Parts: sequence; C-alpha cells; structure tokens
Amino acid sequence: MAAAPTLDREEIKAYALKLCLDFNYAKLDGQVPSASKDKSYLLLEYQLDEIRPRARTKLHAFVTSQTANYALAQVPMKDEAGHGPFNKIFSQCMGFYRSKALEDFIARQR
Repeated sequence: MAAAPTLDREEIKAYALKLCLDFNYAKLDGQVPSASKDKSYLLLEYQLDEIRPRARTKLHAFVTSQTANYALAQVPMKDEAGHGPFNKIFSQCMGFYRSKALEDFIARQR
C-alpha cells in the first residue's frame, strides 16, 4: 500500500505569502487578485485540492482572516512629490509567513 502523498510545508507557506500579498494589494488598488495572472503555485493548488479536499479554501480563509487589515497600515512618511501614501504590506506579509500562527495552521491541516 502506497503512502499518501504529502505537501511541502515550505511551499504552502510560500503560497500563503503570495495570497497575503495578492489580497492586500488588491484591497489597496482595487485590482482583482487574479488580474496578476501569476500562476507560480498552480501545481500546488491542484495538489491541495487533490490531496486534502477543501485545503485550499481553508488556507484562503485563514490567510484572509489573519491578514485582512494589512492594506490599512501606512508608513508615516511625507513625500514632497505627492506620491503615497506608502504601505508596508510586504513587510507584514513576511511577518505572517514567518509566524507561529501560520506554522500551527499548516500543522493542523496535515
């Protein structure tokens, strides 16, 4: 009997980082996340759906619930040229990527 295939934890974390960035940049500029057409994790999405039913849906919901307000945080900088306001979405999403909350979530899904 063959062992059930497993998903790579680091790949799932990287995918969660991508979701965090997509969701929050979309909030910032109103673009639909799929508008980026970035399919870097298409194979992982298929694997999530095949190996763990509803795993992708659960991951999307978790990432959204944990990072929903990242687009609101602004860097307190004044730009004389009128650019801005400036955000810190990437920094916050990297913090989420490294978080115990994400590690724990992934561990519970195995």
